[in-house]
Amino acid sequence: MAAGGHYDPTNTGKHLIPQGEGHNGDMPVITVEASGKATRAVTVPHLTLADAKGRAIVIHAGGDNYSDQPEPLGGGGARIACGVVK
Repeated sequence: MAAGGHYDPTNTGKHLIPQGEGHNGDMPVITVEASGKATRAVTVPHLTLADAKGRAIVIHAGGDNYSDQPEPLGGGGARIACGVVK
């Protein structure tokens, strides 16, 4: 939990689609193969490499519905992987 919450420098307080007006850190869904590999590139339109430097990227166990309803933060569930961008 040391990674904290979503990157939201403008204090939108919203979890939306990556192209929307929510958290700058809202990322698209990452597709993982049955082998456990994720090889498809993703684009995070409101996040630059400079923004990400020194911050954590967190992967959640479940899918994301890009809404705070019916569950907060898209219903992604438990954090299963995390890494710091250097």
